[in-house]
Amino acid sequence: MHVGTDAGVAGDGEEDGEAAEGSNGASVVAPALEHSYLGTTRRLAGGRDVRATAARLPVLMLPPGAGCVFPHASLPARGSAVRAAAERANGSADPALRHLIAVFAAHAPAYGTITEVRGIVDNTDAVLLAGVRRCRRLTADEGEALSLGASEASEGASEDGHARQAMCPRGYVDVQPLSDEAAPHGPPPECAAHRSWVYRSADERAAASVAANAALEAGIGGDRADAEKLLAMGPIKLSFWLSSQLPLSDEQRVALLQVGSTTRRLRACTAALQYMRVLRCAHCGRACARAAAVFAMDAAGGAQNAFVNAHGAVHDTLTVRDVDATSVMLYGTPSSQDSWFPGWQWTIASCAQCGSHLGWRFTAERRGLRPAQFFGLSRTQLAGIDAVALNELIPPV
Repeated sequence: MHVGTDAGVAGDGEEDGEAAEGSNGASVVAPALEHSYLGTTRRLAGGRDVRATAARLPVLMLPPGAGCVFPHASLPARGSAVRAAAERANGSADPALRHLIAVFAAHAPAYGTITEVRGIVDNTDAVLLAGVRRCRRLTADEGEALSLGASEASEGASEDGHARQAMCPRGYVDVQPLSDEAAPHGPPPECAAHRSWVYRSADERAAASVAANAALEAGIGGDRADAEKLLAMGPIKLSFWLSSQLPLSDEQRVALLQVGSTTRRLRACTAALQYMRVLRCAHCGRACARAAAVFAMDAAGGAQNAFVNAHGAVHDTLTVRDVDATSVMLYGTPSSQDSWFPGWQWTIASCAQCGSHLGWRFTAERRGLRPAQFFGLSRTQLAGIDAVALNELIPPV
């Protein structure tokens, strides 16, 4: 599936899972849990616990281009440099660093996510990564020039106190694993100095409940029957999962990644969901779909997932049941080659007003497969809620 080298088809997932059931009982693929379009995958044991600490942790860095990935989210990546980094991480002599790779957005290299290699795709240059923990970048590798402030580079600061260029061996960066700040939960004590609503506003469990309901109303997390599944994630994981589901810009995603409070992140996601009423073309602002049309092909994966095409371009793709027929034009004939959704053929979809690429239409190859048709819209091509400043979406606790 192609639009130049950027719009390809691939599938997204973190672990093996069972197929979901369609509305008529027909089995449908669970794209967020499978990567069958990439080929046969050798799964690696996961679940590494990278504890937050003030100490530096030297970690291999993924070549720029993957964008911002959140903890607990999956990221398929491919390319000779990507595969080389994964093989190098898997062969690390230090068991504590084995399988670990740091991912940073190209335009915001200060904050990123430590990921874990979860799978190697046989006979290809593709790998499967899973986010483990947020991190702050402290140094650059030999091939970069990352300026650090004096406070961050105090160990190697020059005698005059000026910042210096801190360097690691090529391919490695020093990072500081980060954790979310602890927040109170449960009923406030009877002798509390503040009214109960003050404590509830900082209660991450209460914020998680509100955010989960907002996600279900928006169609992102399945239907009402899936409410317990969302809450079972726990507040921290739910906050990152919701962050990965929103059609935000890369800058906004990094800003959410930097937030050190679970409660603030959950409240920001809830506010963003309330703004997500209409999805618009990022280039001309033409409305292309209603937010009410958003749905999840698989509740565990959500409505927006990362996919990688044959050229190594990663696409966060939001699934919607339908689009405004007058706002979207289709190009070419349906194709099943490299489809991210095996069983569905893709057709390129573009904005009818400015001609910019928006995503793809997917149509079922056989009768009885549900849904018979849906669209996958590329997050970076949408202006969903970008008009709203992120600081307005993150209210103070």
